[in-house]
Amino acid sequence: MAYSVAFVVVFCQPILGQVKGIKQILLEKQQVKPQAPESSDDTKNRLTQWQKDARQTLTKLEDSATVHPKDVTLGDVEDYRRDAEQVVLTISRYLKSLENEVAASQSIEAAREKGAAWTGFKEPPPYSLLMVDELRNEQDTVHKSLTSYESSLEVLQRTLAQVIKETKAIEEKAKQVSTDSDDGEAWRQEAARVKSRALAVRAGLLQSNCEILKSKIAAANLDAALLSRQIKIAMAQSRFNKDDLAKVQSLVTERQAAIQQDLEKISSRLKAAASTNNQTQAALAGMNAAASEGTPPAGIDLAKIKAEVAENRLDILQSIAEVYENLNQLENLSLNAYHDRQVLLNAATANEREKPLASLEALRDRFYAWKDFSTSEIAASLADLGRIEAKSAPLGSDDPRASLFAEQRALQTEKTAILRRVSHAVETQLEILDRWITDYAPHQDNHIVYQTILSVADKTWGRLQSIWSFEVMKGEISLEVEGQKTTIFTPVTLGILLRALFFFVIAYQIASFIAKRVQKSVISRGHIAEAQARTLKNWAMVVVSIFLAIGTLSLLNIPLTIFAFLGGALAIGLGFGMQTLIKNFISGIIVLFERKIRVGDIVDIGGIVGNITEINTRSSVLRGADGKESLVPNSLFLENRVTNLTLTNRVVRNILTVRVAIGSPTQKVSTILKETAERHGLILEEPSPIVTFEDFADGAHVFAVYYWTEFNSKTNTDVVASDLRFMIEKQFVEAEIDFAATRQMQPNFKDSVQ
Repeated sequence: MAYSVAFVVVFCQPILGQVKGIKQILLEKQQVKPQAPESSDDTKNRLTQWQKDARQTLTKLEDSATVHPKDVTLGDVEDYRRDAEQVVLTISRYLKSLENEVAASQSIEAAREKGAAWTGFKEPPPYSLLMVDELRNEQDTVHKSLTSYESSLEVLQRTLAQVIKETKAIEEKAKQVSTDSDDGEAWRQEAARVKSRALAVRAGLLQSNCEILKSKIAAANLDAALLSRQIKIAMAQSRFNKDDLAKVQSLVTERQAAIQQDLEKISSRLKAAASTNNQTQAALAGMNAAASEGTPPAGIDLAKIKAEVAENRLDILQSIAEVYENLNQLENLSLNAYHDRQVLLNAATANEREKPLASLEALRDRFYAWKDFSTSEIAASLADLGRIEAKSAPLGSDDPRASLFAEQRALQTEKTAILRRVSHAVETQLEILDRWITDYAPHQDNHIVYQTILSVADKTWGRLQSIWSFEVMKGEISLEVEGQKTTIFTPVTLGILLRALFFFVIAYQIASFIAKRVQKSVISRGHIAEAQARTLKNWAMVVVSIFLAIGTLSLLNIPLTIFAFLGGALAIGLGFGMQTLIKNFISGIIVLFERKIRVGDIVDIGGIVGNITEINTRSSVLRGADGKESLVPNSLFLENRVTNLTLTNRVVRNILTVRVAIGSPTQKVSTILKETAERHGLILEEPSPIVTFEDFADGAHVFAVYYWTEFNSKTNTDVVASDLRFMIEKQFVEAEIDFAATRQMQPNFKDSVQ
């Protein structure tokens, strides 16, 4: 049993919060008038007042004249200050988030109205393939945004659950703080109040951000549905002619002109940087020459840094100029890709499509090379930026070297930005090229099968993810800070419920294995009978199941309030449907703890006499003398008249009647009957058997033998009575005593158990 005790103790720790949650739910249900929800204006006013109080707290803490209680440490004061600062900063973000939440919810309606209002493109078909490309690019952007929103929402929801748990812990701790007039206790109570406010505001901010993300996800899904509809219609009637190619040429020319302007600016900066570099190098050379002739001149170290920075400036600007030239080349490659695409569209046969398709694949390889190059260059640039930061970190603002490093940092940041611009352009063009090659490349049969399998797998995985993240219901968690109740809604998805079910099943199997081992152990040691051990195990598993269910909800942060949906009509229906089950369950508990009927007792219920072998949650097993087992609902033990033959003891009186012929020596008959009963090994010596002369019947003397036996697995009253008959018959024959004349060959025995 030690294993069971240890298991329950360990597992009960995380479920205390859920047990309190059950109590809270019951208390809330008992309220006659529920508290009205806080309005938006009330929330803003409350947050504004909390922010004002926090600012006053910070002002008081910054006052040097403020004296803290003696038992308050500096760490406590610093925590107090940090919590107050968090209240001020978080409330400002929270108020902005509330405004953004309204705007985000309005975006859903706007997206819905946009989708309902769109009935087709303004221009007649055929549609430009450039428009299709724009729609597909926009669709990719929406899908990327959706992925980002969903991952962010998952992180925020996990963080929110932790903050809620921490807030409740702080509130419970605050309630336990003494309200005495001691200065230290009063100070700690105020600090706990500020701490709970900080956590409550953070929970509200996280909840608001979750609602914003949910609104964005809903709006993005509506936008994606509209884009899919538009792309399907546009692609069915698309074309790519010379006018479209001329448009691409015009756009490329405009972008190249902008790149050229930037390149000219870099060129002018390069000339100035080269001139400055020559001057600083010349000045440093003069100082080095003077130093070789004697004492080094003052400022030679600063001159070395200036020369290094000037040279680095020149190198960075040259790198930036090269990047702009690369951008110009990328624009030319992009134009070449559109030329090849036009040839592909106009090709009538597979042979005509081979050359432009090979050209597109070669371009894609070049862009992949550009991608690797830009990635490595960005990493190197970030490393150089880190070295500059390391050099400038220990310098003060009045140090002349600080401005030099700041300029160098700005140039390195500019280089990193232009490299990222190139990387983004390359990745965008790669996505377009991959899409074109996939659309126009000839597919072999095995490739088609492979692509089909990938497509089906991708769609299936996406569908499974949507099912896994399907929101079954919303759980309400109430946070009460200073008497103000704030309701936090946490989604309960199908995936969470499946995880809870899986965890429950595994934990139940482990608990069942432990219970079986404990059961075998106590039976083998003789502490308890097998039937009683089995009954105790069944009831213990019921208790463990309840704790497991609550613990599972607690560990997976599933609030008990999700079961509020069981109220109303559903609760009434379940109540009527389960009243018999619950009645038998409660009756079983009463029977088990009252111990008027126990496993192993012999009872008579409804005319059925048998041995109780099991007392389970719904019914008990009654095994009769014929070996047949009957399932008796537990409620019958409380509602019907039940005779327990072994309630206080297991000793039962039995009666055996004997009719002898008239004229038989009655005293001798009595002695023979008594001695015969005493010789039987299963008849109890105490109380000893009793023989009575019952009656003078017609042609017979009637004697009765009263003897006591014990109910156990070795004693069968029918067999004992049969043994007595054989023994008495033998003794009567030896003593020449006849049975009654009317039944001389068949003695009359009448047995009863009382």
